[in-house]
Amino acid sequence: MRVSGKNRRIIAWLLATFSVLLVLTGLGITRYEVITPLTLGLLDKALSYKIHVLLWGPFLILVVLHVYLNTSPEKRS
Repeated sequence: MRVSGKNRRIIAWLLATFSVLLVLTGLGITRYEVITPLTLGLLDKALSYKIHVLLWGPFLILVVLHVYLNTSPEKRS
């Protein structure tokens, strides 16, 4: 299976984006009194929780893809 460098970069950037979103929504759950005003009321505790739960599946898939493509023999050609 050949995977181009462009596809690896796309996966890496998606993973970075999902990581930032997970941290932001996690803070929105635990530190909602800070995050809600910073997001101008768009991200309250309830919405943060919903988004946080929904992001775990895609995040785990991206982590597995990222690890698989970057630690396998010859970096998958």
